[in-house]
Amino acid sequence: MGTYLERYLAGEHQQVWSDLIALGTLLPSNSSYNDALAVAKETMSRVKYNVGAVVARLKSVNTTSFDDVYEPPETNILTIINEWEADNIYLPMSLRSWYEVVGAIDLVQPSKAFVPYQVVADPLEVFTMEALVISGEFQAKNVQYGGLPFNEWRSLRRVGKASNFFSITIGYDELEKSGSNSTMICIDIPNPQADGMMYYRGGKNIEYFVQYLRRSFEWGGFPGFANVPEELRPTEMLNYLREGLLPI
Repeated sequence: MGTYLERYLAGEHQQVWSDLIALGTLLPSNSSYNDALAVAKETMSRVKYNVGAVVARLKSVNTTSFDDVYEPPETNILTIINEWEADNIYLPMSLRSWYEVVGAIDLVQPSKAFVPYQVVADPLEVFTMEALVISGEFQAKNVQYGGLPFNEWRSLRRVGKASNFFSITIGYDELEKSGSNSTMICIDIPNPQADGMMYYRGGKNIEYFVQYLRRSFEWGGFPGFANVPEELRPTEMLNYLREGLLPI
């Protein structure tokens, strides 16, 4: 049957991720940990290629200059991850590998050049690791368990004076990105599993993180077009953006 990585490389992308999620908790002591982490890193290597391709293509056709669309991994990312894990604060493997390999992406600005008015294109967006927990603006907006900023929650959790879980915000929801006041997309930590369930802050579950990325690249980084009438889709542009992207 092969390892999870061998199966993934052979093309069983969705099935392997389903199987990894079914394993539940994956700590370094688990026999499947290294194999699962290898799949996560291979997945995010492909995601990094796709992100680079989409950004380059957007820049090649966009008449409006845009900056800060993509940010590579922070230089101290492994230090941050190791410090968190020393406190038993685990990111899902998918998100951990995203921050190690990919970094951050925000396609909202370039989308304005070709997305029709009032169309909810849901541009691909994942905040930086720093924005998850350090930014004062983030801490002011985020509604955490107990209403605590991350570092305060982390300190109190060590001595048993805070909830075990913390809600991190990884991006805005599809309506907020289209200009309407709406909400944020969250994942709870600690979550020592293969993938993390995304949910609307204060609301329902959406999908797993890898599913979100897979769906995004099927639409060239703009998965909201799946719900848009065909006559309103910029089909030529979408085909250009998604041509040759790697399957994840």
